Parts: sequence; structure tokens; C-alpha cells
Amino acid sequence: MTTKQSLIQSGLTPDKAQYWAKHLDGLPSVPAVRWQQAGAALLQAGEPFAVHRAVYQEIFSHANADAGPPAAWSPAPGDIATANITQLQQQLGLDSSEALHRWSVTNRNEFWARAIELVGVRFRQPYDAVVDAASGIETPRWLPGAEMNITDSCFAHAPEAPAIIFQGEDGPLQSWTVAELEALVNRVANGLAAMGLAAGDAIAVDMPMTAESVAIYLGIIKMGGACYGATLAGCTALSSGRAPSRRQAGGMCELFKARACIIDVRGAEIGAHRTISQRRTLFRVSRANPKEVLTERRPPRPNLRKERR
Repeated sequence: MTTKQSLIQSGLTPDKAQYWAKHLDGLPSVPAVRWQQAGAALLQAGEPFAVHRAVYQEIFSHANADAGPPAAWSPAPGDIATANITQLQQQLGLDSSEALHRWSVTNRNEFWARAIELVGVRFRQPYDAVVDAASGIETPRWLPGAEMNITDSCFAHAPEAPAIIFQGEDGPLQSWTVAELEALVNRVANGLAAMGLAAGDAIAVDMPMTAESVAIYLGIIKMGGACYGATLAGCTALSSGRAPSRRQAGGMCELFKARACIIDVRGAEIGAHRTISQRRTLFRVSRANPKEVLTERRPPRPNLRKERR
């Protein structure tokens, strides 16, 4: 039985502890199953990370330390039933994941061709072969002849479907839809293009790992246009979690031969995604002198077209 006092000792407030102690007492006694159901309830309730951690520690308080830390997440039966790997297993008429693994080892090309089709990767120009190993197995060429931009695949889902579900350590659970993420990605891509950046230009990114950083990365990729083979647009991504100085930003751009450096000048998240293009987070480097970093104080008004062509 989970006690209110044990949850308080794990860091919960008395009210939170009483609520979750009552909820946990109605769950199965097997710790792994108990945590799986509790974790789903915690996410549904939008509880901050501290509550997740306290409940997890309470459920596994008597776990065997020699066996290693218990899994923080494991798929539910419904998740397994609808997984891509389960669909592939069923298509092939195989009766277990072990059988699928054996088949994939002996049929590599067919496995990857089916996997690419199953997950819905979109190509602007189809590939000539899954892999070209003519130069030796040590230097394979994957998907020769293909042209792609991965953002075409990222936004192929229903606009109202969730694209990113995220939560800061001290904040509530948040979600962006495919349409919301695509709108922000378009603003980033159009803003970069309006500032004179083009396909092939390297862009350095020094940002904490936030949802806004995902939009920045995809915006850079989208701005890069068509991608050939397995090569994406020139983008060097860094993540120090701290805002570099103007001198450091210039040095980073010089090191990676980057024309621009996107940073978080306030040392925190960018903020509301509706105003990202108006933040002073883009540093542009002069072609003549890569050490000279210029702040774009007023970014051009972004083009909010559905897609740049």
C-alpha cells in the first residue's frame, strides 16, 4: 500500500500526496504494471516532473538495486499492437519479434525498403537502390539517386494530430499539433531566407533542448530545399544550454564555417512560439569577416505561406 507519508517524504505536498496515494492504492500490485498505469495517469493529469519522480521512487522503493534501475517507460499492449514493427511482422506472416529479427538480417534490402514505406518517408525523387555497396561494405551508399527534404515527411500527418508532447522539469505537460509546429517551422524557414540565407549555408545552433529548438532545426532543413541521398541541409547543431557571448558566437560560426548562428540570448527558452520570429535570437556573420557578428535587431516580417516553393 502506498502511504501519504511516504509520498510526502519523496517531495510531494500533502494535498498531492493524499490524492496520488488514493489513486495508486487502486492499481495492480506488480511494480512494473503499477508504474505503467500510474505514469499514464500522471501524464494525463499534466503533473510536473517532480511528481512523476516521487511516485516512481515510491513504487520502486523495494526494487532490487543489483538488477539495475527499473524502466521509466514501457509500451502498453495497445501500443505494441499498433506499432510499425508489429505491422511489418504481420505483413510477413511471422509469429514473433525474434523471427522478424532473423528475417531482417538475411533480407536487409527488403527490410529497409519495407520499413521506409511503412513509416511514410516521402521522396521528391525515388531512390535507385536501397544501398550501393560497390565500394565495399565499409563505405555503403544508402538510397543512391534519391532526393528528399525530411520536412515533407514530418508534416504528412493530420494537422490536428499531436506533433510534440513535452514537459519542462517544473512545468505542465504541453502539446503542439502538426499544424502549430508546421506554422512555426515555416516562420523560421522564411525568416532565414528573407535574411539572405540559402540552401547549402551552414547554420550553427546553440540552444537548450526545447520544443522551439525542434522548430528551429526543421526550419533550417526546410529552408535548405531539396536534399540529395542521405544528406540534409548544412546545419551544425550545438547545445550548451547557455547563451554564448558575441565573441563566442563569432568563434562558433568561424569554427563551423557557418553564415549564421542561432542562439538563446537570454539563456532560457525562446518563449511563445507565436512570437519566435520577433525575438533577437539570430546572429548573422559577414562573408567578408566571419569574426564580425551582426545582430539582426528587427527581423523581416515572416512570410506565413503554407509552404515555400
